[in-house]
Amino acid sequence: MENISPEDILQLLENPERITTLSVFRTKLIADRNITGKLIIRDKNIKETVTFSNCSFEDVYIENAECPGSIEFRNCTFSNDFLIFSIYAHSILLENCRLEKSFRITSCDLLYLSFDRTEAANGIILEAGKMQIMEIKPVNEKTFFSISGAFLLIKELYITSQSGITITARKSIINNICLTGYFNIASRLDFNAIINKSIDINGLNNDGKIYLSNLVTSGVKSFIVKDRQEYVKAYHDSEEANESELRIISKLDKRITANDLLTGNFLVFVFRDFIEKNHYDDFVSYEEDPEIKFQIHDSSVGILELRSINFERYIIAIKNSDLTAVKLVHAKIHDVNSADNFLNYYNVYNDLYTTAAKQNNSKDKADYYKISQSYLNKYLKYDSTGNNVGSRIAIYVSRLFSSHGTDWIRACLVTISIAFIFFCLYISSLKQIKVDLSTKGIFFFFDSLLTYFPQFINPLHRIEFMSEISKLGNWTSLYDFLARIFVSIGAFEIVRSFRKHVR
Repeated sequence: MENISPEDILQLLENPERITTLSVFRTKLIADRNITGKLIIRDKNIKETVTFSNCSFEDVYIENAECPGSIEFRNCTFSNDFLIFSIYAHSILLENCRLEKSFRITSCDLLYLSFDRTEAANGIILEAGKMQIMEIKPVNEKTFFSISGAFLLIKELYITSQSGITITARKSIINNICLTGYFNIASRLDFNAIINKSIDINGLNNDGKIYLSNLVTSGVKSFIVKDRQEYVKAYHDSEEANESELRIISKLDKRITANDLLTGNFLVFVFRDFIEKNHYDDFVSYEEDPEIKFQIHDSSVGILELRSINFERYIIAIKNSDLTAVKLVHAKIHDVNSADNFLNYYNVYNDLYTTAAKQNNSKDKADYYKISQSYLNKYLKYDSTGNNVGSRIAIYVSRLFSSHGTDWIRACLVTISIAFIFFCLYISSLKQIKVDLSTKGIFFFFDSLLTYFPQFINPLHRIEFMSEISKLGNWTSLYDFLARIFVSIGAFEIVRSFRKHVR
């Protein structure tokens, strides 16, 4: 490996025509070099895409750099920190690289940022900037990814793992998150208080832990550039104003915008907190009426905790996936009202019923069971593979009596109503009783017959409990038998419906 100075590297970057070697992708190639010393790329314009291959770096420091193409690092090592304070470029790619310390971006404007099998002993940290696509293909869970900062916008985040990953994202903007591959038992993914419009879990086998918490459902187009004067004045007049920060700001070039202060390499941390708390929306251009989606396809999601998420705002699609270890906290997945794929959604809500039961969440457990039974009934209705009449009758009866164990008042009313109908049939079948709808007959019913109804509604009553009124008729035993069945079902449904309110 040939030694080369940082100054010579800068000359090559500013004059790419001097680089005669091309990579297999037809980009300018700097290969097999040992850069001796700190490489500082400040206020530079890198005119073409440059690929570093099998190079060794010490420190790399990039500030206020521009590149209409890409900067690629393939099979490179970095013995110290790799810091980017501000860069405007098409893309940055690190493939199969090793950083002995950390990689950090505090401000950027990129179309594409990729980490492919790249390790960093002290983590990969993103704090501010905007990028169209960020792609992560981790080596394992030992490299820690940190995404934080209210002024960090990632429109598309793709995480594809074959082993494991550790990543946290807090108070940032990630419009679309896509997770796929395999996450091992040591993996941990934590997305908290991010602005997001789409979660897509596709072909995932998760043995680790995934946390989605306090998601803000919206889509962001870009940041709005604002002059700093108005916001500095508001900060100056506030109780939070820091005198040393105001002195720093007063000495800056007037071309420095409020956005530069919020994302650049300036020691104005209290000012940033003030803007985030009081004027954040002034700097954000939101999408109008975005589609908010939550999708899980062909996945075994393992431990997935969904906390404080308003799923009523999401278009939900879950297909061919195992949700038995999902945990919902202050969140509930509503009925998606699918017009097809009934067996799939029966299994989905049955899994949710199981998880709610594990959490002793009686209310949601009953609701998930009700939805699952609804989809099962729809599936059996159109299933031509077997005789499902018995199952459909059982489902229909449960729905009729108590809405599948979710409504005890309905269960009481339906039970009493059906019992009363059979009571009327019972007394009309007695030998000495004739149906009389006159005023005299109605008075006799209420005065002499209705008093026996409480005994009739008891499934253990004697069949001849009205023997002093009349002897049994030909149909009396049948009506009595059917009444006992339906009253017993009603009693069961009443008890079952009450159980959703107790443990």
